[in-house]
Amino acid sequence: MEARHKKAEEENERLRQEVEELQVGFAAQTKELEGEYKKQVDDMLFFSYCCCMKKHGIIQDTPNYPLDDEGEVVGGPDQGDGDAAKASSFGG
Repeated sequence: MEARHKKAEEENERLRQEVEELQVGFAAQTKELEGEYKKQVDDMLFFSYCCCMKKHGIIQDTPNYPLDDEGEVVGGPDQGDGDAAKASSFGG
């Protein structure tokens, strides 16, 4: 009877340690997934911003950034084309 009790206590301790290890692993995985999610959201917002600017022709004074998916540069004609006075939104 005493041997069974001791064996049950050892099993309980082993299971407690296993649960603790799983909780630590879960917490680490959760942080990693949160970081990946935030990066995806940032990338999506940046892509939408670039597409919106391109759609509305707002490309004169904005830098060109490559998109990972397309391997191209976002934007229209080269920034060197055109008159700098026309590109300025301040007039002058």
